Amino acid sequence: MARGAEGCVALDMSKFFDTNYHYLVPELEDGWVARPNFTHVLDRVARCQATIGKEASVPIIIGPVTFLCLARGPGASAPLAERLQRVLPAYRALLGQLKAMQVPEVQVHEPYLVTSQAHGLRADVEGAYAALAAEGVPIHLATYYDDLGDAYPWVVALPVAAVGLDFLGVPGAAEANCTLELIKTHGFPAGKRMGAGVVDGRSVWADTGLAGALLTELRTLGVLNLCIQPSAPLQHLPLDVSMEPELPEGLRARLGFAVQKLGELVRVAAAAGTAATLGELASYRPKELPFEIEADKYVRSEPFNCRRDKQALQLALALRQEVAALEAAGCRVVQVDEPALREGLPLKSSRWAAYLGWAVDAFRLSTAVAALLPSDFQDIMAAIDDMD
Repeated sequence: MARGAEGCVALDMSKFFDTNYHYLVPELEDGWVARPNFTHVLDRVARCQATIGKEASVPIIIGPVTFLCLARGPGASAPLAERLQRVLPAYRALLGQLKAMQVPEVQVHEPYLVTSQAHGLRADVEGAYAALAAEGVPIHLATYYDDLGDAYPWVVALPVAAVGLDFLGVPGAAEANCTLELIKTHGFPAGKRMGAGVVDGRSVWADTGLAGALLTELRTLGVLNLCIQPSAPLQHLPLDVSMEPELPEGLRARLGFAVQKLGELVRVAAAAGTAATLGELASYRPKELPFEIEADKYVRSEPFNCRRDKQALQLALALRQEVAALEAAGCRVVQVDEPALREGLPLKSSRWAAYLGWAVDAFRLSTAVAALLPSDFQDIMAAIDDMD
């Protein structure tokens, strides 16, 4: 799929939501039929059960809504309800086989539910999860990268055993994550477990007490049936601070990479007297070597209160000085890559105008010729024109 084969071109590659993580875009042809082979998945589950026991082995799968909404091709233009009818039998078959293996629950990831488009998919999503719940396997529905917004009341009411919520969102975003406010307004269903994403899975900085403060707020609101997990999968972070021997000691103590985030989860859970979810949300996958500044990782909101928009302007001034020095040295053309313009686009479309305003201003302040790496730019072409 990644490289293509004779008579079959490679799949497109794109950024995964508003992150720097790349994924292979699924393609659906006209008349497509889901014929999955679950052997690899089931073998991995069996191996995990043999290693750490059945009670701790929780399979993780991408949810049907997210899978279908990220897909492209002629078959992806059909209404979501029609596409779900085609793919749900495969999901139900997998859940049935996992139930036979006596898994304690299945973690189903649906980050698409935090986007602006999700609220209009309510009937389709409710129907899909009613069908999945009928298989009798407890489902932990994981959402992340932002709060659920208008979809919160009906998403947390879906027939699942647990709902994972992101309490932190994008580090340094101009508009704060609203998960806690949504809980204050709408509550959280009694008898359902909350996956509280209070440890920052997207920032390289160590927790300074925010996770504990959020848990205290949740207890005050009467949310006691919960487990603690990262706000997002840890695949967006470097692996381990201890593997960076040249870091200044004063900086090292303030950093938290993927391994350190696992430690934070355990410590926060122990202090709160609850459980920590050490599943996919707390796992690490090697990623491509970074070749640009990934600003959302390095924004530090406490104690400096430096938002992304302000940080972008500060970086732009530094780049402007660098460009001026290169010009003075005789360079006739200076190219500054801006791959994160589309990547940083908020998942709520109501926030696009404000974001694109300061992002374009920052680029124009740095002054250069832009190079935009693989992503989906068709919906922000006006902003790209403004960069000239």
